[in-house]
Amino acid sequence: MENTVNANISIQLTRTHLTLAPLNKTPRYSLIFLHGIEMSIQKFFSVFLSSSIIGLLQDFKIHIPQAPIRPIAMRGGIDGFSWYSLTPESFKEASDNTKAMIRREIEECDNDPKRVFVGGFSQGTTLALDAGLTFEQKIGGIIVIGGFISDLSKLEGVRDIPDTLIVHGLKDQRVTWEHAEKSFKPILGRDNVKTALLEDMEHDLYSEEAKKIVHDFIRERAKNS
Repeated sequence: MENTVNANISIQLTRTHLTLAPLNKTPRYSLIFLHGIEMSIQKFFSVFLSSSIIGLLQDFKIHIPQAPIRPIAMRGGIDGFSWYSLTPESFKEASDNTKAMIRREIEECDNDPKRVFVGGFSQGTTLALDAGLTFEQKIGGIIVIGGFISDLSKLEGVRDIPDTLIVHGLKDQRVTWEHAEKSFKPILGRDNVKTALLEDMEHDLYSEEAKKIVHDFIRERAKNS
């Protein structure tokens, strides 16, 4: 399916991805955004077309892939959308696939890694972080919403990391900040890691404040690349 919003935005939706981009204009930048467990990509129309973040679509392509269907252990083995199963092999495969997406976007951005960003929500953040922090080039930035670093990540020796934004709701009961903060130990405290803790935000993507913070973080870095 392809449609437009306000005659300025192209929307492409298939079973495997949702892509938002400027209409009749080659985007200069790219954002890959990975959804959370059991989520459908159709949910992200309202996220990225909201007034707080739609400004990115002036010159960004936003690519939102759909995770495969697989048994979900936390749901008793019931099938659902999930990026990986809880094995090192499955996690590495998913991270490698994310890196392949990053490489494709870099090629489309004139081979400039600084013009490519990767982000995610919940389970998607574990891959955005693993792929973004261990990628062979320094990309434009990493965006983490309601997420954490997975125990399956191998981050030993990671030093010169991309600018990273962590947005977390203090009312999040699914991924509590106490748990998330412990997982972020390898990167917290670095000068280019920004944390925004939102008092009224739960484990969701509805916060306009969160979306505005994400927009401003990305826009500030894009203008310098």
